[in-house]
Amino acid sequence: MTSASIITVLLNFLTSEAGLSLLSWGLGALVTAILGTDKVRKWLKESQIDKLQKAYKLLEAAVLAQRDTVTAMKAANGGKLSEEHKKQLEANVIANLAKATEETGFNALEVIGPELIVPAITHVVRRVKGVITGKDATVLPSGTAALFPDSNN
Repeated sequence: MTSASIITVLLNFLTSEAGLSLLSWGLGALVTAILGTDKVRKWLKESQIDKLQKAYKLLEAAVLAQRDTVTAMKAANGGKLSEEHKKQLEANVIANLAKATEETGFNALEVIGPELIVPAITHVVRRVKGVITGKDATVLPSGTAALFPDSNN
């Protein structure tokens, strides 16, 4: 048999129902073997935690960058921030995170998630203000404890 005829026979087999089933089974077994190991699962979890912690540090930096603005707003309003000011500060923090994404190539907004960004900002603000300590942590949505290293959740 020539190499061309061998290739034709293999292609005919692989495109048949039995060949596709065998190929699917083999690929599934390979993926399960790779992802099923404890080392790989541990590495994936550690990688995710590292990303969350990096996103938290960027978020904390974005919040801290607003300190002067907060001080000025409070001075102008008798020591209190209005809801409008709080929304403006949240938007500024999100804009700072977007700018950090452009500068670093790391998208903290995507890692934290759009549904958790406002609670995350609130958490960081409370932590920076000293309201949150290890035992006085707010209850966070499940799966987000790694994002906030100072939480007991």
